[in-house]
Amino acid sequence: AAGIYTYITNSPAPCITQSADLTISFTNDNPSGLSDNILMCSIDGPIDMMDSLGGNPLPGGIWTNAAGVEVDGAFNPQLEPAGNYEYYYPNVGCTPGSSTLTISVEAPKNAGSNGSETMCESGPSLNLNSMLSPNATLGGTWEMGNTVVGNMFMPSAAVNTAFTYEVLGIACPDDAASFIVYV
Repeated sequence: AAGIYTYITNSPAPCITQSADLTISFTNDNPSGLSDNILMCSIDGPIDMMDSLGGNPLPGGIWTNAAGVEVDGAFNPQLEPAGNYEYYYPNVGCTPGSSTLTISVEAPKNAGSNGSETMCESGPSLNLNSMLSPNATLGGTWEMGNTVVGNMFMPSAAVNTAFTYEVLGIACPDDAASFIVYV
């Protein structure tokens, strides 16, 4: 039972009676911490997975990957696959528990190279996406000045127009490319 226990040694004179207190307490915390989810960029450096668990995990437990293979407690998104990593701390005398760190990895965003296109004022509409590099991340936004525009451009006058294509990252940095349409 939890509580303060006192150990007393009675000694005959001239010795002094000695005592010591022992405090026993129990915690409901899982020594393996609490499960959590994180998102990393694939170009990030390694992390200590213990720092990403919730609760108060105790060091010295065992990490395993999704295949059940024991791994060290570091995760490097440049070298290791995303997935579930389980941490188990042997909770001797109590119900064993573990926690799972689910790691997702985002690919870096790439708006491609800057570019330009020449068209006639009386020509057909231009699909701005046709100016993107083959390696550009799709799904970004086109902007003219500070205004988000669609990907179709129809000139109304012989005016050169500048566009920015921007791809937003969550864990990875945003990326942008600049384009000019010469009319």
